[in-house]
Amino acid sequence: MAAEEQTQYDTHTHLYAASYWRAAQKLTIANREVTKLAFVLKKDGSPTDDITFGIRRVSDNGLIASKVWGNAATLTTSPAWKEAELDSPVTINEEVYIYAEYNYGDASDHPHAAYKNSDVKADEIYSEHFGTTWYDRADRDLAYIYTYTDPPAVGGGGGPANLVAAGVI
Repeated sequence: MAAEEQTQYDTHTHLYAASYWRAAQKLTIANREVTKLAFVLKKDGSPTDDITFGIRRVSDNGLIASKVWGNAATLTTSPAWKEAELDSPVTINEEVYIYAEYNYGDASDHPHAAYKNSDVKADEIYSEHFGTTWYDRADRDLAYIYTYTDPPAVGGGGGPANLVAAGVI
C-alpha cells in the first residue's frame, strides 16, 4: 500500500465541543482508494469519549467515510501517531477534508491534533471546524498520513468486448 503524508508538526490544536471540534487537512485526492487515516494526537486532562477520523467532500461537506478511532481516555499526554482502518476502502477523486473529530469535552478535558505552524505542502490547507463552518488556515498543515491503493481499472482487460474488438473471437 502507498501513503500520502505530511508528518511535520510543532504545535497542536485542542478539540472539544465548545470550540474547534474537527482538525483537518483540505486536499485533493486524485482517483485513489483510501483505506486508512492517521493523525498525531495527545490529551489534556481526562477526556472520555470517542475520537472519529473521517473524510468529507469540500463541495457540500458530505460525509464520504468515517471510523471511530477509539476513546480519548487512552491517549497519552505526549503526541503519538494514531491510525484507523476504514471498514471498506473508498474511492475518492475530488477535494476533501481528512480530519480528526471530538465533539465532547471542555477546556480542561480534551484531545489535541498536531500540526505544523507553517505551510509545508503546496495546494493543501489546514482547516478547523466549529459549529457549521470550516475555517481555512493556509499558513498551517495538519500532520496526517492516508494509506491508499489505485482503484481497479474500469474497462480494458480481456473481457469479451475487447476480444471481439481485437479479432480474437
